[in-house]
Amino acid sequence: MTPARQAQSKAAAAEAASILAAQVDELGALEAELAPLKPRIARAEALRSALRARFEGSPADAACEARGRRFIAALGPKATERTVDVAALGKSIGLKALCTLAKVTLKAATAYGEAFGHGVKIDSAPTGARPLKLFELGKAA
Repeated sequence: MTPARQAQSKAAAAEAASILAAQVDELGALEAELAPLKPRIARAEALRSALRARFEGSPADAACEARGRRFIAALGPKATERTVDVAALGKSIGLKALCTLAKVTLKAATAYGEAFGHGVKIDSAPTGARPLKLFELGKAA
């Protein structure tokens, strides 16, 4: 590698490191700013769930509304959920092709195995999300 190319490569690496550092600092500042709101956000989600549960028995295609003293909560019709007829798909494309498409949850496989007395082979691989924690420099954790 030529000296000019090496210098260019070092400059690109330094710029990438600078961008990464700026992103880490921005995320840390935002997390610190939002931390006091976490209990309120959790409460808002709990209230949303309670309101949705209150209208669970309403017709799926009907809009609903709940009134408070200051606000109105408008709940629209339920979203359309599409599902695949697995049996029909299996007949159409064959078992081997279906097995390449299928993703069975650990919970479903374990429940099936326990219900029918079958052993379930479970494989593990590190493919999930990486946990991310932020710590402010110069402060005890």
